[in-house]
This record gives sequence, structure tokens and C-alpha cells, in this order.
Amino acid sequence: MNLLVYYIMSYIRFFLTNHTINAKTNRFIHFAESSVGQNNYSVYLFTMHACLYHHLFL
Repeated sequence: MNLLVYYIMSYIRFFLTNHTINAKTNRFIHFAESSVGQNNYSVYLFTMHACLYHHLFL
């Protein structure tokens, strides 16, 4: 796995776990991490961006 992607992934997970996460967002995170296992980084980044946007602005 690309080290930069892993670093971003762990940082975002750390950020999200330090905030209140509902079950819907947890499913998004699980979906994103499973897509990384299939080397589908674009799906992961898009999903995590949606999660961050949801937590920061909604």
C-alpha cells in the first residue's frame, strides 16, 4: 500500500473517531476501507471526503 495513502487514511480515521460518528458514517468508513483493499483509491478518497464534509459542514 502506498505510504502516503496509508498516512492520510490513518489521519482521517483518527479525526473521525474523535468526533461523534453515527452508524451511517461508520458504514461509509467500512466501505471506503474495503475499497482500499481492492486498490480503489479514488472510491476511498471520495467517500472519506464526503464523510469529512458531512462532519465539518452539516
